[in-house]
Amino acid sequence: VRQALRHAEPDIYHDVTEWRRRAVERAMLDAGLSEQEARKGADAAMENFASWRSRIDVPQETHDTLKALAKKWPLVAITNGNADPQLFGLGDYFQFVLRAGPHGRSKPFSDMYHLAAEKLNISPGEILHVGDDLTTDVAGAIRSGVQACWINLRDASLMRATDSRLLPHLEISRLASLTALL
Repeated sequence: VRQALRHAEPDIYHDVTEWRRRAVERAMLDAGLSEQEARKGADAAMENFASWRSRIDVPQETHDTLKALAKKWPLVAITNGNADPQLFGLGDYFQFVLRAGPHGRSKPFSDMYHLAAEKLNISPGEILHVGDDLTTDVAGAIRSGVQACWINLRDASLMRATDSRLLPHLEISRLASLTALL
């Protein structure tokens, strides 16, 4: 169902939440539910999904790091997904959250990087984007004129990584390493 929806509407993949909601709604319609029932069912399914998606145990080290960084710089969350930092206790550290779909095309496209710079009233080059994906986060940031920090959570090697396109400005293995910038 999801692939048929993407085939019919190629740009839907930029908004994974809406793509998922619409696929669930389509499946319910195909199962014989009315439009109203399918819409209500899909909304309920997405609410349940968001609840389970946000059941994340955030280490104290992450809270300490984000708190320290937020005292010095405005922090922004940019996501291709549908995780809501507010739902797992990280929302207060961020000035705002940008999500693919409502706020532009998904990373590695430049939309959200440039919107973050615009909303912060700074140039893209003044932003350090921290992410764990070499394609969407690192290559996307660099191609958007943003500095990139790769958080290498799997002890990978840039020289052997098949998804390595551009070298990050920084590489760290723990978020807490960013406190060295303070």
